[in-house]
Amino acid sequence: MGIKDTQKVEEIILFLERYSEKNEQELTQLVMLIDVVKEDSIKKNRMLTDISNNIDTILSTLVKIPTREEVVPTLKEIQDVVRNEFLTPEIKIPT
Repeated sequence: MGIKDTQKVEEIILFLERYSEKNEQELTQLVMLIDVVKEDSIKKNRMLTDISNNIDTILSTLVKIPTREEVVPTLKEIQDVVRNEFLTPEIKIPT
């Protein structure tokens, strides 16, 4: 093995060290990116859960509120009351 061969081996070793180090850095960056995406997904999932819970609360509250039909009498109901008043006998007071 001559000087050139030794230099080639050293260059190959140096290249492999750099390549290994670069791959380790890329792998570390990839793991960090995965962690960021994971945390972001967890936050978004929590937000969606909160929104869903809020919607459920609003809907359950709305169900408890009486509808217009339950609160405001219909025209027919009003007419019935008025008719019944006219149909009730008058009490005549002697003069």
